[in-house]
Amino acid sequence: MQGERGVFLPDLVGGYEHVDSIRPNTAEQQRQQFTSFFEERNNIYSVAIESLIATGARVRLGYSLSDLHNNLQESSWLSTSTNGGEYLSFAGVNLVQPLLRNRGPAANLAGVRMAAVASDVAFQEYRRQLMQVVSQAESLYWQLFFAQEQHRFFDESVAVAENLLNNNQARLRLGNASELDVLEAESGLALRRSRQAEARQKRIEISNTLIGLYSSTVIQTNLMLEVTDHPALASVASGVYTAWREAVECNPEYLAAHRKIAGEMIRKAHARNQLLPQLDLKGSFGWYGLSDNPSDSCADVRSGDWPAWTVGAELRVPLGVGTKTRYEYDQARLRQKQAELQLQDLETQIVNALDTALRNVQSTVNNVANYRKVAEFYQNLFETQQKRLELGAIDSQKLLETEEKLFEAKNTVAESLVRHERARIELELVKGTLLRSRDLELDRGDLER
Repeated sequence: MQGERGVFLPDLVGGYEHVDSIRPNTAEQQRQQFTSFFEERNNIYSVAIESLIATGARVRLGYSLSDLHNNLQESSWLSTSTNGGEYLSFAGVNLVQPLLRNRGPAANLAGVRMAAVASDVAFQEYRRQLMQVVSQAESLYWQLFFAQEQHRFFDESVAVAENLLNNNQARLRLGNASELDVLEAESGLALRRSRQAEARQKRIEISNTLIGLYSSTVIQTNLMLEVTDHPALASVASGVYTAWREAVECNPEYLAAHRKIAGEMIRKAHARNQLLPQLDLKGSFGWYGLSDNPSDSCADVRSGDWPAWTVGAELRVPLGVGTKTRYEYDQARLRQKQAELQLQDLETQIVNALDTALRNVQSTVNNVANYRKVAEFYQNLFETQQKRLELGAIDSQKLLETEEKLFEAKNTVAESLVRHERARIELELVKGTLLRSRDLELDRGDLER
């Protein structure tokens, strides 16, 4: 956008031109100049400041000095002395103002406005990518929580199997248990230790991935991360309409799509302007000065004794029907329509995604409550089975089966809690409030700094 504004910055223009020519004179010229030919050798120097202004006018403020040597002057045109020629000066301003095509700020600021729209779209894309990074980090965090909980559950399960094996071995020595009971306990312990190792490996993988998010390595830290937070259940009281209003204000894709339509409208308006004929108003005003040396010629200009001005107009009309500008306007019109249809499609997707996310959050809340009841049941059943095993009412295989169901129930509760957190993250992603709710939202000034 700043670069597009550069077209309105003035340019310093310097020029030099050498003219060396000889031509025959017509009869009229011979009577006027008293010679049959005209021979000249001139050096022309110029300096000016040119600028384009928002109205479309191109303004040139400049000064030119012409060192003239010709065969009409009193001294020889080959003379290099100051008195051997004439110095003609001109200082003034030239203006070319479009009256139809490229007239006014709307046409001449189109590039700046489209660049501003592109800047807004890029900023929303930055917000979207930042949300993706934050959501990825949080999602991995809760995956680590689940892996950590699962590892803890297996530690508890291994401890139960080890205790059962020790008890069975002691009972075998006392003659109160069979070798089959010991073998069953050993088999259950081996299975749980294998799953414990798998859970630890999974935990290490997720921990290393999280370490990579803050650009570190395990070699540097030699650590395995541990989660200190616990998922918190939170029902969503608002409905789809309230969530939609938040999405209209915050969703980066929706905001970017709106700005794209604005950009296509600017492009179409500029293309429509280019369909007009080119009619330019031209004018100039300044003063001349003439002397046999440069300083006096310049002083002659400052005296203002020799004013000059011109005014006129130029019309340029393209011939033919299938002009390039016509096709460019048709393209701009279709691109605006395309952007509008894309916004409508995006609105449909967002509304449906909001409804899905809201239902998913509420569903995970209900699931956690249900799975907790199942876990409580198997916890009570397991404690009861332990007492019955001590009394010899059941065998160790029954206890291992109950403990395995308890493990699955606790594992499901932890998994449901993680699903709930991820559902909340997904909802905030769709609404576009992920950064705001975490106090990470940046405006463009903050981003520039």
